[in-house]
Amino acid sequence: MPYLNDIGYRPTDTSLDAAQAIEPNVQHLEAVALIALCDKGPMTADEVAAAVGEERLSIRPRITGLKHKGLIVDAGERRRNRSGRMAAVWRAKS
Repeated sequence: MPYLNDIGYRPTDTSLDAAQAIEPNVQHLEAVALIALCDKGPMTADEVAAAVGEERLSIRPRITGLKHKGLIVDAGERRRNRSGRMAAVWRAKS
């Protein structure tokens, strides 16, 4: 997967357009997601999105980014997300 300043995207023009559009907000979204995990404890990506009042499709990739940066880890728990599938629960790395 190609990356644009740590933002993954698929090799299509629409995916690249989306990555370029979100780029100015990535650091802010990662910060609010990390603060939520520090303040409220372990959550799924969808729970983080609800806690910070952002769209889950904006937060899910930020959770992946935080994981790749080593700032959060899998808490070893699973919960159902909005689609009914089991999702990883994340916690801030101590």
